[in-house]
Amino acid sequence: MRFYFIAVIMMGALWLLCENGALQVSDYFWETSRFMASGKQDLQIELPVCLEPLSTQDEGYTVYQAEGENIFADLHSEPLYLSEDRARYAQEGPQKRVLKIIDKYNVQDAEMTHQQMEVVNHIPLRRFHFIGQQKGQDVEIEVVTVSRKSIGWIFTFFYDAGDKEAERQVQKGIQSLQYVERNR
Repeated sequence: MRFYFIAVIMMGALWLLCENGALQVSDYFWETSRFMASGKQDLQIELPVCLEPLSTQDEGYTVYQAEGENIFADLHSEPLYLSEDRARYAQEGPQKRVLKIIDKYNVQDAEMTHQQMEVVNHIPLRRFHFIGQQKGQDVEIEVVTVSRKSIGWIFTFFYDAGDKEAERQVQKGIQSLQYVERNR
């Protein structure tokens, strides 16, 4: 009898924490996606859904996509052969490919609201935030560009404007970026 009483109290406490937003149970079931960064390391990101590769390339970029309940994520990766290629990932303002990706998803009146450079888990990255309209709905777009010696990644996240849960998921995903040792 005592066990059931304690179990009911624990379930009630967990329910209250979830209802009040103090505990995000769904965050414990996020998917991990990994992308080769070097011979020994992968770039890893955690999102509500796993990024899956598309079967075709897009102008030399390998494309991955994931559609969650609140967000749509797109990743374009490319080999970087020249120093000029790497320089595009550090340039002021979004590179042309970022604008092509936004245009590819039929976002009208896309306007960059801010950009910043930051370091997340020892990874220097450049972030861009856009607003626009997609299918008549206001959307927000968060873009993150990351480069390593021989590869570059462009993460693009789309979500409904003002959706705080989607924004939280995107920010948490970006903060989860890290280089991890590859399992052999």
